[in-house]
Amino acid sequence: MKSWVLVACVAAMLCAASSGMAITSNVAIRSNGFSPAVDTVNVHDVVRWTNQDASPHAITCSAAGEAFDSGDMAVGGTYQRSFNRVGTFRYQCSAHAGMQGTIVVISQSPVQKTTWGHLKQLFRTKGVVPGLRMLLR
Repeated sequence: MKSWVLVACVAAMLCAASSGMAITSNVAIRSNGFSPAVDTVNVHDVVRWTNQDASPHAITCSAAGEAFDSGDMAVGGTYQRSFNRVGTFRYQCSAHAGMQGTIVVISQSPVQKTTWGHLKQLFRTKGVVPGLRMLLR
């Protein structure tokens, strides 16, 4: 009985990993810069910028199909958006020309490698379902 419950849990984990659940990536605005300056996300992930600087900022991007403008972000303000296509999108602060950043959007793999690693470890340590254990070696 325990084996079937475990198999059901594994199946649920695989479905969640392959369903393309969006993840939020955070970019801090501080010291008149973006941290990280280059951020890599999957398609449909959300990027959230938070102004941790002492002055207002405004993020703009003029890329075709992914153009955006945050408007003025006060100190402590946030702006977020999802990226819906693969590509490299450069943005800048319209108030400070030297502030530039890049979002690199990649296609999402159906199952993250870390998920497979966790599953292998689970089956090796618990010794459950011997036939499935052979497949995961």
